[in-house]
Amino acid sequence: MKKGIIVITSTLIAITLFYGQTRTTEKAEAEAAAANAPFSDVTTHWASASISRAAKEGYVGGFTDGTFRPNNTITRAEFISILVRASGGSGEPATASPFSDVPATYWAASDITAAVTKGYLNVKDFAGGAFKPNQPLTRYEMAKWLVQGLMKTDKGYDQAYEDTKSTLLPFVEQGKGQISQVMTPYIAVALGSGLMAGLPDGNFGIANTTTRAEACVLLYRYLNAASKEASSFLALDELREVGTTGTNVVSRGNADFSKYRNTLGEVIGHEINFKNGAATFKIEKYIVVDADVGVTDRGVYFPLFNDPATYKGEYPNEYEVYALLTVTTKTSITNSTTLASGYNFITSPYRVDEKQAQKYGLPILDRPTFLALGEKGVTKSYWVKEDYVHKGGIPISILTADGLQTAIYLK
Repeated sequence: MKKGIIVITSTLIAITLFYGQTRTTEKAEAEAAAANAPFSDVTTHWASASISRAAKEGYVGGFTDGTFRPNNTITRAEFISILVRASGGSGEPATASPFSDVPATYWAASDITAAVTKGYLNVKDFAGGAFKPNQPLTRYEMAKWLVQGLMKTDKGYDQAYEDTKSTLLPFVEQGKGQISQVMTPYIAVALGSGLMAGLPDGNFGIANTTTRAEACVLLYRYLNAASKEASSFLALDELREVGTTGTNVVSRGNADFSKYRNTLGEVIGHEINFKNGAATFKIEKYIVVDADVGVTDRGVYFPLFNDPATYKGEYPNEYEVYALLTVTTKTSITNSTTLASGYNFITSPYRVDEKQAQKYGLPILDRPTFLALGEKGVTKSYWVKEDYVHKGGIPISILTADGLQTAIYLK
């Protein structure tokens, strides 16, 4: 197993590291480790257990006054130093640095050089060849470097990177256009492999910094991911399937297309006629979320459409289904009946939650005109929600205008 490290950012994460994961576990571990804490200022800290373990294993060190300063922001050089230590060390002292601003005499020069050799850093990513070692590390930089590290441990992560270049991310910044296509696969693989997750406000926090304590906690998340194959993470499977096909019905919905001519992924993007001839539409995305009672993992896209803090949508053996459609009218559609009765694969179309749509930048039809598009020749793209789809229920048939045929059967 190749070792590595990850850091998470923002003091908000001290309260909530990942969706659905609070400080409860960290607090219990901290209390158990307090008696053996090697630093005077971490005995009651929420990350005490991880800090103590990282110190014992030689990945992190403290200051001469006996403190660790867990809430201090971590720099690029500090992060790389921990990362390299956790992945086998830097070996011989550096005699020449690949970066213009890291002389051989710099305290972390050997580790920074080793990080390039090990593939965590690419000199071409740094303008003018300057690493800026004392600059605070951002969450995006952390995601990128660590995913590049994972890609060294298992070729499956290389393929996961390729598969997620165009995937849908459940983060506010993507809807605002702040996450570029270059950033997308790094963030997707970090999310899907359990290294990192969104902040409580729905952002990924691409420019946020991180603390020394958070670095220790996330170190062991990275080591866990590095010891596993990419295919072992269901959330990553969802992100990969959406990136390559536009839907997660196989990975999350256990869909079976063996009895049908085509898969849903092959149908997505093809024109489909309304049953009443009033319009044509294309399915751009088709996302399922597990709405079953008592389920703890509802899917990587659950927070995109639902507020985890207020969710009350549990129904026995049901999925929630969300579809991004591009509809072009052939006739005037100015009432809900004409549009609602036209879909040939959605029986009960509803609006996506308005607050979630606004928060994440999801296009939806305006409330006054919901299910009414307007005059002939209008083209609009928007998300709709299928009320609920029963697990093991009746297959939903789809026939495209060019003859592709499938049925959505979720299990």
